[in-house]
Amino acid sequence: MGFPLHSALIVDFARSGVKLTWVTHISPAYVEIAGPSGKDKRVTRRCILILLAFVVTAAGDLAVARYRAGYEIAIDHPHMGVIPPGLELWARNSAPGGRVWVRFKDRGSTGGSFVPLSDRALARRLRQGIPLMTADRQPVAPEYIAEIVRSGARIRRVSRWLNAVSIAYDAELVNRLAQLPFVARIEPVRRYFRMPDAPTSRDDVRSTPPAGSPAGLDYGSSFAQLEQIGADLAHAREFTGAGVLVAMFDTGFRKDHEAFASALAEGRLMAEWDFVFDDGDTQNEGIDHPNAHNHGTSTWSVLGGAYPGQLYGPAYGASFLLAKTEDIRSETPVEEDNWLAAVEWAEALGADVISSSLTYSDWYSFSAYDGLTAITTLAADLAASLGIVVCNAAGNAGPGTATIGAPVDAFGMLSVGSVTSTGTISSFSSRGPTFDGRIKPEICARGSATFLAQAGSTTAFGNSSGTSFSCPLAGGCAALVIEAHPAWNPLQVREALMQTASQADTPDNVFGWGIIDVNAALDYAGSVQVSAVPPSDTLLSYAATFDIAAFATTASAVDFAKSALYYRTDGGAYLALPLVPHGTDSVAASLPSPSDFLTTVAYYFLVEDTVGFFARAPQTPGEAYALVFMAWLPGDLNKNKDLTVADVLMLVNYVLKSAPEPEPVALAETDGGAGITLADIIYVVNYVFKGGPPPVRPS
Repeated sequence: MGFPLHSALIVDFARSGVKLTWVTHISPAYVEIAGPSGKDKRVTRRCILILLAFVVTAAGDLAVARYRAGYEIAIDHPHMGVIPPGLELWARNSAPGGRVWVRFKDRGSTGGSFVPLSDRALARRLRQGIPLMTADRQPVAPEYIAEIVRSGARIRRVSRWLNAVSIAYDAELVNRLAQLPFVARIEPVRRYFRMPDAPTSRDDVRSTPPAGSPAGLDYGSSFAQLEQIGADLAHAREFTGAGVLVAMFDTGFRKDHEAFASALAEGRLMAEWDFVFDDGDTQNEGIDHPNAHNHGTSTWSVLGGAYPGQLYGPAYGASFLLAKTEDIRSETPVEEDNWLAAVEWAEALGADVISSSLTYSDWYSFSAYDGLTAITTLAADLAASLGIVVCNAAGNAGPGTATIGAPVDAFGMLSVGSVTSTGTISSFSSRGPTFDGRIKPEICARGSATFLAQAGSTTAFGNSSGTSFSCPLAGGCAALVIEAHPAWNPLQVREALMQTASQADTPDNVFGWGIIDVNAALDYAGSVQVSAVPPSDTLLSYAATFDIAAFATTASAVDFAKSALYYRTDGGAYLALPLVPHGTDSVAASLPSPSDFLTTVAYYFLVEDTVGFFARAPQTPGEAYALVFMAWLPGDLNKNKDLTVADVLMLVNYVLKSAPEPEPVALAETDGGAGITLADIIYVVNYVFKGGPPPVRPS
């Protein structure tokens, strides 16, 4: 179902840093794409939409600064050469049929063209302020692909995000390809051996729901896992995931199960693609292992199934993309190129959420789980930068510490641990931290004895355990938050679920931030807190500027490029002043002191964090703090707004005859220097009697 857009379906990155690539033109306006349909006749209309929308987004970078990932990832350590150390050793130790990525130096003849996105994907970018003309949309050069094929390679996948192709490893072939002038790097396609689902204890099974759910739905045995995360209360508020597009990545899906009948009848299965056999059917086919679609059937049902009296998922009203990414016909490890292909496919079709239960560990050591190394990790962060909430199972390698794998170590994703029906951590749930010390997982949901659909028949249900099943509960909750806040970016959705979880105040590497409370997350308004204690209503100002401070805290960090103090004088237009750090948990701006004798200044603070949430002080829109500046003239000791002989006499009496000091004493400063001396008398005398320069405020 749906057009697969498989001319470029892979995501891959190098180990090192991030490179942002900006493109500000479209050429040609009509883009040709390879695929079963040849030319996509909708491209011209979409290009026009792109051109119009780019006028809106090109003026400011609204998204990139909020994410670790960018739109193109540079090759790590280019000094290592085309064939990095260890590739031959990996090939010897790898199971037969190992694959490598062949990465290219540039885009060749395609530098000015862009692969079209679906209207939904374009709308998602516009809604979140994400630029439309980004490097991830540039196709791989067809002449490079053709040359690789002429060299004897069989192309497995093509990745425009990576600017690479994957091929079967052959030492002689790899050495020949390394000599091609456009080849930048040849490196392994990493692998994963699926960990079995955890055993299910009867003690974890709670099957009888209380009478009368808040939403009026007959949840059957799925009630407990939804009640634990607040999804039943969200349903009572009529949040079901409607209008949100969720991509499920798994082994296959039994679409004719009754748990999915309403989704199919209502046309909410938007597209599917089998990345194992490259066809459009993710249900079991003749060449599949009989159990191929078992696991995916269960995960999909946990997230979005609906069968009254038996099961509801948190996002039972969402729309879906199904991606079959794993081949279970043998003990051969799963390779990452199918997963990466699915990520790019889902992004192009406009997915809002990805729910995936794979972690990749072959070739990687723990030091690689630093958020900057693993291919799938960087793919997850790039997907987040393009507006997708990525949810991934934490893994079933617990209870030891540091038992996560990729892409769980990504900065911008939601990794999901498992708890029991009573809220204790499941013994098998993988623990953090990442290699660079970040807490993992982010959140938890029930993964012990989760109630789910089973693929044995179209009406089979049962229990199973593993973070594979806590993950779709979290993915469904993410869809509910997006339904409530469609303009939120993935980091805002992530923060809402984390900061309203059960132990948000004391996160650790067992539970992360705790068990989800999606009903609370729906009402989350951000963690930015701003408060100010204004100076006295009337302020005597002698310096050229005056610092005004506010307390500001956030769960992430203040984005000073987007935060400001806004002020106006005597009812004029508001002007913005940049905020700067001002001690611990405080920000400040330097307000220019007005030159008029009496000036009323209104001001307020607007602080935004690096996730995209913001807060105002005072909180009520339209309100502002008020301050009256009394700007006395230097030397105007009698405060009559003028300098006369009377001021000269008062200054002489104070300096030479020990008369009472002026109030405030700074009024006696007239020459801009430190201290009040005879020089100040001479300065003001020259001004009053001889037309000299006017007195100046002390610096």
